[in-house]
Amino acid sequence: TFDSDSIIMIISNKQYRKRKRIKMPEKKPDILKYERPSVAADIVVFSIMDDTEQNYRKLAPKKLKLLLIKRGIEPFKNIYSLPGGFIRSGETLEKTAERELEEETGVKSAYLKEFKTFSKPGRDPRGWVISDAFLALIVSQDVSADMSSDASDAFWFEFSYSISSEKVNKDSKISNATIILRREDTELISVLEISHTTGENSDKIKIIRSDLAFDHAEIIYEGYKELMHCTTDSNIAFNLMPEYFTLSSLQKVYEVILGKKEYAANFRRKISDFVIETDLENQRAGHRTSKLYKRNPEKF
Repeated sequence: TFDSDSIIMIISNKQYRKRKRIKMPEKKPDILKYERPSVAADIVVFSIMDDTEQNYRKLAPKKLKLLLIKRGIEPFKNIYSLPGGFIRSGETLEKTAERELEEETGVKSAYLKEFKTFSKPGRDPRGWVISDAFLALIVSQDVSADMSSDASDAFWFEFSYSISSEKVNKDSKISNATIILRREDTELISVLEISHTTGENSDKIKIIRSDLAFDHAEIIYEGYKELMHCTTDSNIAFNLMPEYFTLSSLQKVYEVILGKKEYAANFRRKISDFVIETDLENQRAGHRTSKLYKRNPEKF
């Protein structure tokens, strides 16, 4: 026998289980009620080129070059910026970067690596724009800087970088990074304040001065950091080399990127697994002949 309270509890439990078996349709979010940003791809394009002022009897010094365009439209008309553009319908961001790179350089195939997204509010005076940044490496022989629909000129600038640190306390420090870009009688200077706090995943970056459009000084800084990091930890620098090369020229590329001298014996030991010696020799006038090497395909 059951008392009235027990009967009510049994009925309630049956009703609860019955309700629980009924799946209510999930309400889908209305995407149109959210404001949507414009999305772009910006490309930090590096190449290694011989110095034009070279001695006939000496190997030409190598220079790290960065591709910039002189903007032909507003905003920042006649100011230099990175190559890039807005994503088109049906494109991936990788495809956008490939298309823009071909329009600016004429190169249809180059090393491309996505490295960071830039979404700081107010970074573009035209509105809310999120930019995906790519690192591109191009063999100098493949380049013919060209004009595109929104660029009046495209030029290679010699890249130089320096950083000075001021330690604030044991947990944080502030550094000033200076980027100088030179071409003939044009010099573009950018200064960034880098705040690093122990335990935080990323640095805080503030542009103190920039002769470039938008926040491209910050993107270049991050792109160069990515290039140095990958050169140290991977074989990315080979993407700046032609099909056949001397070990001396490869060593110079590493030195230019990392900003430090490499000892020949140590360097050759470090890269020995990544290269294959060929039967070819370079025949440049005024220089001793040197063996030519190529990539070891098993390592790439």
